[in-house]
Amino acid sequence: MQLKVMDVPWNLIGGKEIIINADNKEFEAGNVVKIWKEGKITAAKINKIDQSGKNTIRLDKHLRGNLSVEIGDNVNVEKLDRITDAEKVQVSSNVEMDETKVKVFLNGSIVCEDNNEHFPKEGVVIHISKTLPKGIVKVVQSTEIQITPLNARLKTVSHTDNKSFDISTEIPNVSYIDVGGLDNVKRLLTENIVYAMKKADVYKKIGYRPIKGIMLYGPPGTGKTLIAKATAFESAANFIFVPSSKLKNMYYGESERKMREIFIKAKEHTPCIIFFDEIDAIAEERTDWKITIVNQLLVLMDEIADMDIFVIGATNMIHLIDHALLRPGRFIPIEVPPPDKIAREQIFRVHLTNNLIDDVEFKELASATDNLTGAEISAICNRAKMEAMREMDFSPESKLEIKHLREAIKNQIDKKPPSTMYV
Repeated sequence: MQLKVMDVPWNLIGGKEIIINADNKEFEAGNVVKIWKEGKITAAKINKIDQSGKNTIRLDKHLRGNLSVEIGDNVNVEKLDRITDAEKVQVSSNVEMDETKVKVFLNGSIVCEDNNEHFPKEGVVIHISKTLPKGIVKVVQSTEIQITPLNARLKTVSHTDNKSFDISTEIPNVSYIDVGGLDNVKRLLTENIVYAMKKADVYKKIGYRPIKGIMLYGPPGTGKTLIAKATAFESAANFIFVPSSKLKNMYYGESERKMREIFIKAKEHTPCIIFFDEIDAIAEERTDWKITIVNQLLVLMDEIADMDIFVIGATNMIHLIDHALLRPGRFIPIEVPPPDKIAREQIFRVHLTNNLIDDVEFKELASATDNLTGAEISAICNRAKMEAMREMDFSPESKLEIKHLREAIKNQIDKKPPSTMYV
């Protein structure tokens, strides 16, 4: 049976429980169902059946992520009459755990290959690499848990203010599903980075050599940093955040040393994405120092031509970037524009996923926020949530209503400068 994907109420997020709204007596609350689309498979338990015939299925963002679907997509659903106990499950995790600890998290879970199991309260993500037997299986006490060594694919490289770049054992907690709109940007980043890592054999067979640099440009607040982190998550790659302004403010020779150190760290922890925030700070045209640093960047990028390392730069001022970086084969420029009406609605849905705002109200919110960026919409949602809690003296009964969002939008628009243009 095909059903249209919708979001779940806040209380079901992270629980692998779903709501089916369909006039089909085959499904009952408590059933486990197989859900699939285009080769992607997951499984979940039905929390509630509504037989009003709207043919929808409510999935949280984690289940949607396992299927690579978004709200509004159609998926296939089938009741599972029998689920085989797993003999062996091979996993990897974003935090270091032994087999006993993994068993505590997974015992009783219904899992399948190439799915992520999320435990938001503990900040744990467990990736199911392989199962024996294959297919949808249940983890039980007798299941053997095999942990693949913690490798670079489950780490994030993060910048600190010290002279070195430290490695943490967290993966970016944001995926493309958490980025509202920007469908064309996601597509281009998927083709040029995600698939270049995950489908390298296809690229090699056809003879395509991925370009190693991506230049994201657009006004402040449109989501350049967010989508770069999401690309690292989608690629299962390390993420090195480089504040370019700090490279600029170093002593003579120190910037070049730091640049070399960044690429050494990336080589030690492939696959890796190096993200230069405000790259115009080091790549404007053209002082003697900037010629030196740009030339060094290009040399270092030549050295990673055959490695799973990519460089993403972000700038609000593309016209200031040294043309040497934008020549064919070096950096692909990709515009990250302000969100249109459809994208604004998607951004509101991302930020209000735990709140019962209906479809008509989402469309109203999108219409009322013309010319606002994703960052401004995020601020609106936070302000509205705070006001809702303040109104109820921070009671557990606090509830976000459309009136809080309308007032937050009004406040944001009243304080916004008249132009969103960037130069």
